[in-house]
Amino acid sequence: MCHGDVRARDLRDHTKNLCQARIVGCRVGCGLTLMARLRSGQEEEQCDFRVVACQNNCKVQDLKAKDLEVIKRI
Repeated sequence: MCHGDVRARDLRDHTKNLCQARIVGCRVGCGLTLMARLRSGQEEEQCDFRVVACQNNCKVQDLKAKDLEVIKRI
């Protein structure tokens, strides 16, 4: 709950679409649920399904963070 001041007529929309404390799913695809205000950071920095660059310059496109350890071993 965000404890924000919301008019009664706007409460449903706020709770469903706007509230930064509402529970949402990761848009990248890992299945994690978290508060909306934390989603961007999780998707960009912590999600195992986010796309990352290979540190070995292997030119693999669309490499997921969860697969980075496999690439490091090759």
